[in-house]
Amino acid sequence: CCSNGVFCDNGDGQISHVSFVSAGLSGILPTLLARMSALTYIALFDNAIESTLPTELGDLTSLEYLKLQANVLRGTLPTEIGNWAQLIEFAADRNALRGTLPTEIAAWSKIDRFAVHHNALSGTL
Repeated sequence: CCSNGVFCDNGDGQISHVSFVSAGLSGILPTLLARMSALTYIALFDNAIESTLPTELGDLTSLEYLKLQANVLRGTLPTEIGNWAQLIEFAADRNALRGTLPTEIAAWSKIDRFAVHHNALSGTL
């Protein structure tokens, strides 16, 4: 399957990539994304998405890349993001996130890029 911003890589027809960069998106991050269990790549940066990071996204245990920078995301980072043990890149800079980084991110043993600048986050890595 392949259609404007949605791609399947794994031969079984499951969606593995969602990419809508600078697409004029607004509203909230849909919890429906969490039902796409084969997702490894989400790129929704440079839009006007105004929501919290849904806890349900923690169910995406195959996720490797999450690029949400330059939106209007707010609230705290949910502890469920610690389930992303395969995560290589987390980019959520230039949003309105706040609070303490969840200690659960210590499970991100493969992380190569962690960008959260221009938010009001605190804590240690």
